[in-house]
Amino acid sequence: MRSRLNRLTLLSMLIGLPGPAIAQSTSTALPKSVGTRLFEPQENHAKHLLLAPFRVPERAVQMALHPVSRFILWSEKVRLEERVMDLLSDETKRIWFYPSAAYSSDDGLFLGGKFQFNNMWYERKNLAATADLYTNLDHKFSLSYSRSTTISSQIFYKLRTSYGHNSNTKFYGFGIDSGIEDKSIYSDTKANATVKLGWRFPRLPFLSMATTVGPHYSRTGPGNPANDNLSIHEQFDPDTLDGYDEENIWLRYGLEVSYDSSLPTGNPVRGGKLSLGVDRYEDFWGGHSYLHLESHATRFVALGSHRRILAFSGRFISVENWGGEVPFQRLSSLGESSPLRGFNNGRFRDRRLLVGNVEYRFMVWQAVRAEPLYGMGIIFFDFGRTFGDFEELTDFVIKTSVGTGLLIASTKSFFLRAQVGYVSLSYVGHLNQVA
Repeated sequence: MRSRLNRLTLLSMLIGLPGPAIAQSTSTALPKSVGTRLFEPQENHAKHLLLAPFRVPERAVQMALHPVSRFILWSEKVRLEERVMDLLSDETKRIWFYPSAAYSSDDGLFLGGKFQFNNMWYERKNLAATADLYTNLDHKFSLSYSRSTTISSQIFYKLRTSYGHNSNTKFYGFGIDSGIEDKSIYSDTKANATVKLGWRFPRLPFLSMATTVGPHYSRTGPGNPANDNLSIHEQFDPDTLDGYDEENIWLRYGLEVSYDSSLPTGNPVRGGKLSLGVDRYEDFWGGHSYLHLESHATRFVALGSHRRILAFSGRFISVENWGGEVPFQRLSSLGESSPLRGFNNGRFRDRRLLVGNVEYRFMVWQAVRAEPLYGMGIIFFDFGRTFGDFEELTDFVIKTSVGTGLLIASTKSFFLRAQVGYVSLSYVGHLNQVA
């Protein structure tokens, strides 16, 4: 009897075991599936629209490339099918196209775009191309290719070429006191090809050093006669404009040292960057050899969180006569791209410039995705001036501008800025008057 009872008890225990086991398996699996649904990167429909021209059916590409793979011996070695599919597919989230547009009351409307391919073929290769076309048919193009090579990406190089033509480049004279009424125009054609070879120090990860070499071409001449503004030779004495109406070819070679601790790269919230560079422009066929010196510093400070950022930057540029006269179009220029926002590009020119910028950035919105996208408002204050000699700084003449804007950025690869600046002019007075 006891034996039969023991058997029944053992059988009931065996029958009851699967129930708790299944319940336990279900309870442990549920959080895993829920977590997957909550934190799995979502599809970016806007990116698919931007990249629609690059999308093709995978099967069609494989069928088209199959004969090539059969008859070209090296295609299998270089993984031709995989590389072409990688180029045309948007699933890697590394192919981007940035459309751009801008309007200026002086320069009119321009439309442009930038194509960027990061980590091409998974070999640390980067390809970028830009093109801008203005309503007056001025244009500029650039193409760059870069790669981090061996030794754990400590060595890197970049190849870049660019070409641009502008028949309405603005020139107002020399110095910080050049008047708006002296506005003139000239044509400027530029082309260059450079090779940049750099080294990142393994024990100092933020420090890098790079050398640059390559030819530079420039051609200046009268401005567009269809424009209402006077041409440069009608407004100024051509004899005072070194390099005007000349064709110049330089060999550029130089060295740059930089320390960059700003993180993250697309929307920095902490750290900063300091760079020092010197470039020699050797004119073998004329008398316009010169030296270009530049230093740039930025600093980002989070005010309690990454949603409120205070950004500081400063820049000093000097071009020195060294073996020849500096062409007027190669002088230091201060304007919107310097940046002294609110002024035209190249508004003030001289041998040297100093410019400082202060920005307050605050979070407006944040899109939750695999790579977070931020929208940040901007309030900025810019100040700076050009000068020929350091003694001129005693007159305390500076140009200032204030403005606001919107910054859209991701943590790594996307950056878009729209802003409006208001110009104000400041004059403090001579040092002896202040004293």
